[in-house]
Amino acid sequence: MTLEYRPSDPNVLADPFPLYRRLQDEDPAHWSPSLKAWVLTRYDDVKRVCLDLGMSSDRLRPFFRALPSTEMTSVAQASAS
Repeated sequence: MTLEYRPSDPNVLADPFPLYRRLQDEDPAHWSPSLKAWVLTRYDDVKRVCLDLGMSSDRLRPFFRALPSTEMTSVAQASAS
């Protein structure tokens, strides 16, 4: 069985703990395609990430900083209107 975390799955909603246990045992730093995010299931990993000043949940600013200047100007103009 493929291991994938989908929080809206009815089985997960009914009882998430078997999946959480599998994630902890088999894939504690799990990439979730449905969430497009990492799911951490071990306390020490979560604590380390939360205390790391280099980590952020901000996905937009790094994306916009990576845009070519012409596209960045277009985005800025569109958001100003």
